[in-house]
Amino acid sequence: MTDNMLNVLWVENDPNVLLSYPLEAENYGLNLQAYECWEDALKALEADYDKWDAIILDAKCKVKKDSADNAMRFLPEATNSLTRLATEHKRQINWYILSGGSEEEINDLILDEREKWDGDFKKKYYSKSSDEERRLLYLRIRYHAKRSHSMQIKTTLYRPVFDAISESNLDEEVEFLMTELLSPMHFDDVPDKDYNNRFKNVRQVIEYIFRSMFENGIMPEDALQSNGRINLAWSSKFLNNKDNDEVPYKASKKIFNETIGKNVWNMISTTGSFLHANNPANSENNTQIHEYLRMTGNSSYLIRSFALQLCDLILWYNNYLKQNPDKEKNMSNWKSIESSTSV
Repeated sequence: MTDNMLNVLWVENDPNVLLSYPLEAENYGLNLQAYECWEDALKALEADYDKWDAIILDAKCKVKKDSADNAMRFLPEATNSLTRLATEHKRQINWYILSGGSEEEINDLILDEREKWDGDFKKKYYSKSSDEERRLLYLRIRYHAKRSHSMQIKTTLYRPVFDAISESNLDEEVEFLMTELLSPMHFDDVPDKDYNNRFKNVRQVIEYIFRSMFENGIMPEDALQSNGRINLAWSSKFLNNKDNDEVPYKASKKIFNETIGKNVWNMISTTGSFLHANNPANSENNTQIHEYLRMTGNSSYLIRSFALQLCDLILWYNNYLKQNPDKEKNMSNWKSIESSTSV
């Protein structure tokens, strides 16, 4: 069984399958919660829309408890309501039809809207009588939910951030890293223990931003190490205009403002401690980090805060690039400390 179960709202009133299908689906990490009519299912959706990861509809079901099974009435009522809810909540919950009926009975009743997430399946619905089609349904629900989470992060919840990633021509890997950092904040698909293993993603995003700064002339080439990696501490000190023997350059104007500068330095130093904590030689870091996690119950609030700070860093960087698009002019902003003191 999968640890991170997905909640699937299931509209079904056949007693022959109400006991067996949830046990099947559980093996694929799906928690089927059954409602015998659309009226009850709609109440559950309206009470807690964000709880649900997917929806399965029996084609021939009841609209209300006291009504009869009627596909021609049930399916249009249910799917039209789902379209309305998706618009109101600005989030689409993928829905699927699992039916024992024939294609002639239900095909014309199923909205083409389902093709947005399940259009590559050979039929408009999955057959109750086929063990293989039910297995495919469970697998596809899980796959589509994961993909849907990523799309919602990019196109709805954090659209300005991902637009900024594209506009500033940051490496496409930044999209993936930011999705990995932001998705667990909204979808219960990653345990805190695993989420806390993503501190390296924070450093990688910062490195990609610093690399872009180097390529746009905002930072000197000294930021680049012999192994091709960006020296994060060196770069942060330069961007914060800090006097340090390791940084033989000074910018004529401060690049980071006070808040951005402090946030970035804190992320670099803190995530470095987390990553080095796994090295037995770093006993001090090891003790500090394990103590921190122990005292906070292994919470993920710290990495969540870093993920949001990275959003602001990306937005800030995109605006900075718009205001400073000339590479040669950017390069004229920094001067060698040695040359300036020798004059």
